[in-house]
Amino acid sequence: MSVVVLAFWRHRWPMVLTVIAMIGLLAFVALMQPMLLAAAFNPVSTNIATAALAIVSLHLLNVIESGG
Repeated sequence: MSVVVLAFWRHRWPMVLTVIAMIGLLAFVALMQPMLLAAAFNPVSTNIATAALAIVSLHLLNVIESGG
């Protein structure tokens, strides 16, 4: 996923895909192995941080496209 984001950084779809993937992976872990949610560097903290960075990147793409 990171290679795709780096290769297509001027497009929206890699960031949207990242947000969807992080939410989906978090739900998958919560359903399949909920004991991992209490561990250090758990999927909650890493997936939410990654999704947040993708959302910030989407906002910055809007700023770049609007020229300001």
